[in-house]
Amino acid sequence: MTDSNDVKKALSTFSFAQAPSKPVLSCPEGKPWTDCLDQPCIVDPMNPLKAICTCKIVRDKSFVTFGGDCVSLSCDTGYWSGATAESYVGASRQLMKAFSLDEVPAKYCVGMNPEVSE
Repeated sequence: MTDSNDVKKALSTFSFAQAPSKPVLSCPEGKPWTDCLDQPCIVDPMNPLKAICTCKIVRDKSFVTFGGDCVSLSCDTGYWSGATAESYVGASRQLMKAFSLDEVPAKYCVGMNPEVSE
């Protein structure tokens, strides 16, 4: 949507867009990550393919992310956009149902394969 000041706004959502090329990495509690699901964003006026979102920073829960390239040390290298495993499974189930998918189109890092089928 565009507001009265001509600023384009969006809401951060979850998708499987990165799933084919970025495997799901699991990171332990205590590592910082960003919870961006359903958070407000402003579309970059210089590049409408990008947005700046207001996300919660979380440290007290383990998380999964499409970032990190399966290198567990990368859990320490930045504020990955992520979700708890439970939230990821729930969002995956909703998308699978919406798109009539039998399987999640995601790859998983070794040791990480949460059950999402119904």
